[in-house]
Amino acid sequence: MLESENASEVIFDMNNQTEKPGYGYQLKQGATSLTESWNALQTASHNHCMLGHLMDWFYSRLGGIKPDKEVTAFRRFILRPQPVGDITWANVSFNSPYGLIESNWKIENNRFEYTVSIPVNTTAQIHFPHNGEITEKGKPITRLPGVRLLSKTSTQSVYEVPSGNYHFTADLK
Repeated sequence: MLESENASEVIFDMNNQTEKPGYGYQLKQGATSLTESWNALQTASHNHCMLGHLMDWFYSRLGGIKPDKEVTAFRRFILRPQPVGDITWANVSFNSPYGLIESNWKIENNRFEYTVSIPVNTTAQIHFPHNGEITEKGKPITRLPGVRLLSKTSTQSVYEVPSGNYHFTADLK
């Protein structure tokens, strides 16, 4: 429910708390993978997927790779990374039926740098957080062949981008 309401800040805060319940608590207890219980008991499983729903958030929100619900098999997909908290980078990939989708972003000096791989015969709808021009290897995104602006607000632009490997930058402030 929180993910569908774009509440990534809340998810981040909940899972970084160092008191129970929270993954931060498990890490504080020495866990290196998800545990079977919030108490991170040494006598319980320490490789347990019961609490693994956070992994989906890593891929779909923090990393930003999501299927387009109108198209099957990732022929068209959404790249919408959501930087939260004190996280300054994420690097995720997904092996789709069309090939490897990569979403790698970092924030440095109020600049959002975003490297993506879009497999052949697919397109991505990319959501960019920004307050200024978006460039790809120094050129305005609007000059890239096949790129189409879908929507724009003062804090976000959405573009349809064809297959290829790209390195985008955008100012955040």
